Amino acid sequence: MRLQIPAWHPVTAEVGVTAQTTGEGTVAETLPPRNAYLAAAIADDFYSDRLDMTARGTGPVGWSAMPEVKAVAHMRRDGQRELTVRRFLTFVSAMDRARDSNRLWSDAAKMLALRPEAFDPAEASAMPPDQLREMLSAARVSQRHHEDSAAWRTIASSLHAGEGAVAELVEQGKGDARELLEDLRSTGSEGRPRYPLLRSPKLGPLWVRVMAASGCAEVKNIHIVPVAVDVQVRKVTENLGVASKTCLPMRKLRGDGQRELTVRRFLTFVSAMDRARDSNRLWSDAAKMLALRPEAFDPAEASAMPPDQLREMLSAARVSQRHHEDSAAWRTIASSLHAGEGAVAELVEQGKGDARELLKDLRSAGSEGRPRYPLLRGPKLGPLWVRVMAAPGGAEVKNIHVVPVAVDVQVRRVTENLGVASTSGLPMSRAKPVIRAAWKSAVDAASFGGPPGIAGTCAALDPALWTFGKCGCGDCEKAGRRVPIGAACQLCQWVPD
Repeated sequence: MRLQIPAWHPVTAEVGVTAQTTGEGTVAETLPPRNAYLAAAIADDFYSDRLDMTARGTGPVGWSAMPEVKAVAHMRRDGQRELTVRRFLTFVSAMDRARDSNRLWSDAAKMLALRPEAFDPAEASAMPPDQLREMLSAARVSQRHHEDSAAWRTIASSLHAGEGAVAELVEQGKGDARELLEDLRSTGSEGRPRYPLLRSPKLGPLWVRVMAASGCAEVKNIHIVPVAVDVQVRKVTENLGVASKTCLPMRKLRGDGQRELTVRRFLTFVSAMDRARDSNRLWSDAAKMLALRPEAFDPAEASAMPPDQLREMLSAARVSQRHHEDSAAWRTIASSLHAGEGAVAELVEQGKGDARELLKDLRSAGSEGRPRYPLLRGPKLGPLWVRVMAAPGGAEVKNIHVVPVAVDVQVRRVTENLGVASTSGLPMSRAKPVIRAAWKSAVDAASFGGPPGIAGTCAALDPALWTFGKCGCGDCEKAGRRVPIGAACQLCQWVPD
């Protein structure tokens, strides 16, 4: 999705700054379009993959750095036919789950050069299973060797049969997205999936997008493919260490075939732990814990677990930090979800809710007057959790526009440096409402995109602000000089010491 930035631009428009007092602190009102420009510019650079990280030594980031794009570019330089490109993209996309994507696509490209017969549907489908399995394993293209090689062989057989929208797209380079997604989920005469692995909710849409963008296939009705390209770019950007902290675990969970209910429970428990710590490590460690100790993420089991056992489990997995407080909060949240009452429990279990009711329920207390959702009920984690449940959680959240930006030290830093609000000298508790109000006004006057379910809202702006604050402002302060990463940096007011 191409995002629309307001016509006002800092290079061509005069910036006249006035200050509006809002109780404590001030919100810059440089013609409301200024703040609207900042909100849209930040979201645009973040979701459209224009963050310039070269001065930070992280290498290229974005579309050209995506593993399948690099692999296909190399193939085309070597003169491979477009049919070979589409076949390659199809087989390798089926392998791209819960693993190092860069290594997979690189190894697969090497395998294509050495063993092209594995990528030919007629030859691969006729190959003895043991031979194909050994071939994929030796090339490090398969990971779960029996399952992956069986899926590869089945996909080859389906393509060789030449029936249906998927085979037509691969062989002819033309198709319709609706028909493709339906055909991916189809079964053969014996009731077995014709396109195992590729038929999943994650890999199916990913494959259609890859075929259209990297494969240059002509795909009609591409707009109906769930999960927009911006989100895919965001996921790859995250894998390169740039973007939101929750999407990589989500990719792994969905790639492992986890139910959406499990995903929502995972997001809820881990969001409660995400305060004043290394978020990337937390979410990575939590994903590993889910694989090893799934019972801790089941409300019924976790709420019945002895406190010492749960505390030791969370501590050993490095998911808790303040072990007594964190494990007690985890257990209380599990009990509240297991009781099944209220908007929060309904969202987690059913995947639907209303943002106003959710924020209210997060702050509710039980019969003894104790918080039902400790830690999650805070002014930072509450809005963050609602946003995370909508994207990347995929829950249907009505009135998402009421969810404010989740203010922390990173968001406050970028807000101050861009002159959107002045909270100098205020403690964080008094600065938060000023910052939230400033960005709410900016978002209301701006037009930008974002993941489905939160596009154009403070919820969509939130992870972009966090990224700018951490990877932009934070690194500039460490370097002692300005190193712009996006268009919004043109309005930075920070002065190096």
